[in-house]
Amino acid sequence: CITKNLYSVLFGDIGVGNASGQASEQNAAHMEEIEQNKQIRDSIAKFGAFVKPRHLELDEKRLIEDQVQKACHQFTSINKLKTPKGKLNSIINFSKVISMMLQESSKDGTPDGADMFFPCAVYALLQLQKYEVEGTNSTKLLRSNLQYVRMFRQESLLHGQDEYYLTTLESV
Repeated sequence: CITKNLYSVLFGDIGVGNASGQASEQNAAHMEEIEQNKQIRDSIAKFGAFVKPRHLELDEKRLIEDQVQKACHQFTSINKLKTPKGKLNSIINFSKVISMMLQESSKDGTPDGADMFFPCAVYALLQLQKYEVEGTNSTKLLRSNLQYVRMFRQESLLHGQDEYYLTTLESV
């Protein structure tokens, strides 16, 4: 409840670029976060334009384009959600679709480990802008969203699969 009600204070105008030119530590940190979000967004756009599955040592048969698109759509709601739990659920749903895709595309129907999940998550994240729902721009505040979840999600509730998916996406 607290983070939802204080969302505009906690998130401020990150990514909007409206911070004043005051020479304060808070403003410097704010501007640094804006720049880091921009660098990540630009990198996703740059690498997403040319990275193919083979660059990540992925068998293209393992990637089901409809599932990659579905994973990206699961992620696009992250900027609209105001609670750490909501944002984490967006990350979890993104990750679960990738896991289900890998299970569906495996030869014997068994799930793969991190050796397959991680590069698939990288590939799907690089496809976010391609499958972006009009006006959502989920890559605009990617770092801020992940940091928000990490900082404000109750640690005792962040374990197991939830922790794994969040950590993996932070690594991606």
